[in-house]
Amino acid sequence: MRLRFPELFKELELTALEVARRSNGRINPSTVYKWQKLRGRVQTIDCEVVEDLCEALGLGLTDVIELERPRRRR
Repeated sequence: MRLRFPELFKELELTALEVARRSNGRINPSTVYKWQKLRGRVQTIDCEVVEDLCEALGLGLTDVIELERPRRRR
């Protein structure tokens, strides 16, 4: 699973600081920068933060989470 935030921020032409401002201080800009740097591939997520970001951007959960194919085990 991966978060689609990096693509969404680009599509919506938003910076990490603007995203944090839209969340009314509920989300730290460093969290947004981290997601961008990791290209949405995070090991753990705080569901409350994802919910806050969805609300701030006017998006639903299915808009921001993408299921990736499972990796084949060798």
